[in-house]
Amino acid sequence: RDRAHSREVPVGGAAPHLLRKRANQAYDLFPPARNRFLLGLEAIADQYSPRGDLVVVNGGMDPQFMYFLHRRGWSVSDAESHDPKRLRELVREGASYLFVIRAEPPHDPGLPIVYQDAQVTVLRLKTAQH
Repeated sequence: RDRAHSREVPVGGAAPHLLRKRANQAYDLFPPARNRFLLGLEAIADQYSPRGDLVVVNGGMDPQFMYFLHRRGWSVSDAESHDPKRLRELVREGASYLFVIRAEPPHDPGLPIVYQDAQVTVLRLKTAQH
């Protein structure tokens, strides 16, 4: 048999790729110490928001925060999370809460803070008067 039709995998050919793939999956399931707070996002969300609520989180293009919240909704940039016009649009589309992760929350009296710790701020959007 010639090498072009061989099904044998060269030593070291696929193994590094598979190891990298498994390592990436492990990171998703077991975040490093600086991100362990993510494991508590769902419990925080459960205190204020039923599972069916649509939420907004300042995750940008990264779906990780939404994944750990176990909610559906929108992942927006930090700038969008501070844009009153964009937040009004999201409220009209059904958003109930804004989760701000590792960033300064918007300063708007119409957005009451219902929870805050060193990493996470939760603001109620449903009652926002915009």
